[in-house]
Amino acid sequence: MSQSLKKIKERFVKTLKKASKALEKVPSHVKRDEYVRHCVDNDIEGRLNKEELNLIGGFREAKLTYFDDVPLLTEEPKVLIYDIETAPILGYVWGLWDNNVGLNQIESDWYVLSWSAKWLGDPVEEVMYMDQRDAKNIENDKKILEGIWELLDEADIVITQNGKSFDQKKLNARFIIHDMKPPSSYRHIDTKRLAKKIFGFTSNSLAYMTDKLCTKYKKLKHVKFVGFSLWKECLAGNQEAWEEMEEYNRYDVLSLEELYLKMAPWDNSINFGVYVDGYENMCKCGSVDFEKSGFHHTNSARHQKWKCTECGSEMREATNLLTTYKRKKLKRGI
Repeated sequence: MSQSLKKIKERFVKTLKKASKALEKVPSHVKRDEYVRHCVDNDIEGRLNKEELNLIGGFREAKLTYFDDVPLLTEEPKVLIYDIETAPILGYVWGLWDNNVGLNQIESDWYVLSWSAKWLGDPVEEVMYMDQRDAKNIENDKKILEGIWELLDEADIVITQNGKSFDQKKLNARFIIHDMKPPSSYRHIDTKRLAKKIFGFTSNSLAYMTDKLCTKYKKLKHVKFVGFSLWKECLAGNQEAWEEMEEYNRYDVLSLEELYLKMAPWDNSINFGVYVDGYENMCKCGSVDFEKSGFHHTNSARHQKWKCTECGSEMREATNLLTTYKRKKLKRGI
């Protein structure tokens, strides 16, 4: 295909994408008159005229050639950020160090004390929170578990700090104890594991990383009820302590969201674009604007790279740009 025909084809694809999205139709279902009328009415640059459409086989043939018959859905993945706080195990011990506590020394087992969550990108005022302060039996956490279960069941992706080792397993344990079914499956991004894998911070704690990387929200220190006293006073029914616990828990989620968005360009574990059935690729930061950024090479392929203009994250196309002849002749190491 000559360069001029290639440019005509690119203009056709670009303009038909815009028209089909606005018309809420699959591109292959858009009629020529609809395409022309929408482009004219909305001053869309690059619309093909009759002569140019004939060069690529006509409108009907071109739309069937360059577009698969896939429903045009643009709903983004549901990404949940959450954090839980648990009550301590209360038991009997005879010393401060090197204790091996038996089950018959436990006075009361742990349970979920509170949780906070928000959908990625939602406003600050939409942070959700539940706790046990008004529970008749503080150890019966089923009601607040049902709240976080509903959110997890709805989520496509969850983001936590150390959640793969702690929050997720703790919730699963309480779910099964209360005879609750597993929530729908979701993918999990753990910022602590992300930090260990990619960076070499002095500490991978939320407090350290948000202090160094975040400018708006940093993990709070509970000042009025320092250290373990916050949990102790909540268990004693101190309403001031519960208020501080709520603020502390909410800020964990807000600072975690800001931390993840800072780290996101470095993370290639999840391709957010596969969750959207539209024809535009979507970056993990939510942007759909990319620019070419050289090539990604493997030992047997070359792929076009694209860089997000918003966050700098890179993606590559699936097509191997090496010719069939080149691939056949390519020698590989043994």
